[in-house]
Amino acid sequence: MTTFLPDFVIEKYARALGVVVRERKVDPVMLVWTLVLGFPAGSKRTIASLRRRFQQVASITIARSSFHDRLTGLLADLIKRLVDWRLAVQKKSITKNAAKRLDGFSELLALDSTVIGLHQMLAHRWASTQPGQAAAKLHMVTNVVSGTANSVKMTGQTRADIGPWKTVGSWVKNCLLMVDLGYYDFHLFRRIAKKGGFFLSRAKSNANPRIVASHQRVAGNSINLVGQKLQDVLARLERRIIDVEVEVPVKLRKYRGRSRTAKMRMRLVGQKHAETGQYHLYFTNIGPETLGADEIAQTYRLRWQVELLFTRLKTTMRLNQIPSSKPEVVKALIYASILALLLSNAFLQVLRQINPGRTYPAQRMDAVFRDFATVILLHIAQKRGARRIDLFKLMTAEAADPNRNRPGSHDILSAIPLAHKPDTVAFEEVSA
Repeated sequence: MTTFLPDFVIEKYARALGVVVRERKVDPVMLVWTLVLGFPAGSKRTIASLRRRFQQVASITIARSSFHDRLTGLLADLIKRLVDWRLAVQKKSITKNAAKRLDGFSELLALDSTVIGLHQMLAHRWASTQPGQAAAKLHMVTNVVSGTANSVKMTGQTRADIGPWKTVGSWVKNCLLMVDLGYYDFHLFRRIAKKGGFFLSRAKSNANPRIVASHQRVAGNSINLVGQKLQDVLARLERRIIDVEVEVPVKLRKYRGRSRTAKMRMRLVGQKHAETGQYHLYFTNIGPETLGADEIAQTYRLRWQVELLFTRLKTTMRLNQIPSSKPEVVKALIYASILALLLSNAFLQVLRQINPGRTYPAQRMDAVFRDFATVILLHIAQKRGARRIDLFKLMTAEAADPNRNRPGSHDILSAIPLAHKPDTVAFEEVSA
């Protein structure tokens, strides 16, 4: 843990943000780690189960209201900043070795999003496509080689996929970014190219650019594609592969109230499906000297890595269990799930490096990580110098009904005399 997320990094950001004022009562390091590694507590992730786990590992008792008061917007900002810090460190590590693994690109990236259902009281903050419901959309750039996230953004479900990526930074330089039809936008492709990056996207079935050049030599009485519109010739083609240069219009931002349009040239690759006879079409700015037409289609299939990442987040890291109607708690738990996945991936990369002859599936690693999360959390607590805890006292406090004035079946049972005196000796103090 000292290399993945050192204590001093958490403490530095916690102090800068003012997350915890009374550090003697609540250790910010243990609070963060409890949210990250406390997800296996209970059959579902709940605030109550996280509070109990925090008490166990931090060796303190904390009232329900007091624990809830700690789950602030500042804490959510802290965990998000820790995710960003870890992604930056991870990216540097990957970049150092990228040249050894990739040919022509510094990174192979995939961009996609997934939807997370939230409490309906949050509909004003994160609107869903379903009336009266709430849902957030998590946008993620994934490195398909390492299987880890490079960048994360969160919006409401109704926000278009392309929305958070209106601007593209220098991070895309020399990278190949693969996108699905949700991000199909010529303006986005132009921005990626202007930043020195490469894009690869499925083309819409009704795409109809003008063909300006061909990268193929086709024998026989083949159709001359140059100068033709794609849809005018597509149905008549018999060839297995299409590899041409096309020109498309790109709508630019208005300047002094006037609409502007630019022309952009890019490569269009088509691969005919053996069973359906339909072409799978792709737009890219990767030259044929770098990737052949068949390699373009094969490379695009690597996009499934981002789908796998979302599946791992929801099934193992409990991203789909957000038990709160408070925006700050929602953000904290979402970013805690992402941090947990990054830690699982870090373990996975270490195992693959020290045992290159063995196979370590990512989802199996997640299951093992989930089962050992509590042990890891206790190990961190020991390193932090957690004191001994009165286990019986803690269990007694937790077992009591917080609603003292509410009658229940226990009132009837309490009238039945016990057969013998409870054996409190069995509950001796144990080491945290």
